[in-house]
Amino acid sequence: MTDHRFRTAPPPDHDPTRYGWAHQKARNAAKYRHRDTDPCARCHQPLGPMGRWLHYDHAEDGITYLGFSHGTCNKSAGARKGNQRQRAKRGRGTPSRDWYGTSTRRELPRW
Repeated sequence: MTDHRFRTAPPPDHDPTRYGWAHQKARNAAKYRHRDTDPCARCHQPLGPMGRWLHYDHAEDGITYLGFSHGTCNKSAGARKGNQRQRAKRGRGTPSRDWYGTSTRRELPRW
């Protein structure tokens, strides 16, 4: 029987150099220095025992590492960064749709 997990293509923004052999070596080296009481790189709460929920977190530059962080903290930081990029593309303060039917801003009546 074929294992279907390997049929999917990586996401379009996936950079194989970021999570390739060098990343795996760095993560494994850091794994041996990990202690249960070490703080999360993002929220500074204790990490707990090593497991799949711990991510070896990249710094904002995408090259260096912050250290281990909770998976939720790492994903939240990535979502914030992605949302900021989307807002920058759209233009800060630009509404997603034209609510008043015109492209110009008009005054609302004062009640």
